[in-house]
Amino acid sequence: MSSASPTAARRPAGARFALGLLAVMLLCLGTAACNKEQRPYEAFFYANKERAAHRLGALRWNDELAAKAQRWAEHLADLGSLAHSTLTDGVSAGWKRLGENVGSGGDVSEVHDGFMGSPTHRAAILGNFEQAGVGVVERNGKMWVVEVFKA
Repeated sequence: MSSASPTAARRPAGARFALGLLAVMLLCLGTAACNKEQRPYEAFFYANKERAAHRLGALRWNDELAAKAQRWAEHLADLGSLAHSTLTDGVSAGWKRLGENVGSGGDVSEVHDGFMGSPTHRAAILGNFEQAGVGVVERNGKMWVVEVFKA
């Protein structure tokens, strides 16, 4: 006999992922419990929380974009300064639009707040995108965050 509820069995995979992500984030937010592997999902959670507050559809996680974002976040941490990547590098064909946010700060939440305080970065988070990937690197007490968006 299965212990899963009939409702859970009917949820689309994206909804199950979102529920799981929400559970991780509730455990993680505001605590030291977030490890470095969870930080990109923390930033992704914040972006989708903003989109929900503005009645926009949730972004879907994209592993290819996340890998690109992680590589670029590592590069920025090595440089010690912010710069945008060449957006098409590391992104396979078939996209209509690409966007990117890069930022640094004390923690992921602070960087997200900075993004939302900037009209350009805010426009990317709330923009007409369908997918995103995030990379986060901590170096010398500073977080380097890269969000890559695709439609």
